Amino acid sequence: MSIFKDIMEALTDANINMIGVCGHEKSRHTETILEKVSTRAKRDNLFDVIETVTLKGKTNLGRIQQEIADVLGCSIQEEKAACCLPYFLNQKIVAERARQLSEWIKKKEKVLLIISALDTRLDLAQIGIPFGEDHKGCKVMVVSKSDETLSQMKTQKIFFL
Repeated sequence: MSIFKDIMEALTDANINMIGVCGHEKSRHTETILEKVSTRAKRDNLFDVIETVTLKGKTNLGRIQQEIADVLGCSIQEEKAACCLPYFLNQKIVAERARQLSEWIKKKEKVLLIISALDTRLDLAQIGIPFGEDHKGCKVMVVSKSDETLSQMKTQKIFFL
């Protein structure tokens, strides 16, 4: 229960924009904490948008962007046969999609995005998730079984389950 309280305190701290939760995503304890955090944040109206995206095994930036956009209800430009494009053109598509996703998120005053089952470091800016100085109202909670991944993500607080 104290971890839950500590996570809720971190979510209300204006100086914290990225929280790490170290625990196996399929663990009942981890699932329970995430459900409680989401439920309490909704009940207390801490955020306008609260969504969870599970990225287990996903490394393709375009697919990750699309999954996040789908969860948020954001409409972004579809990739047009990106798999067949040269690398530099595919990068342009990813950058444009990141711009669109970032603009959509910035239109919301308070956003909590829970990214679950993260296996490796993810560049949130490259994906289009603004936080910190880019959008003080956007908080990201990253769930990984690896505390090394959470450290690489530069989470400001890490909670171990």
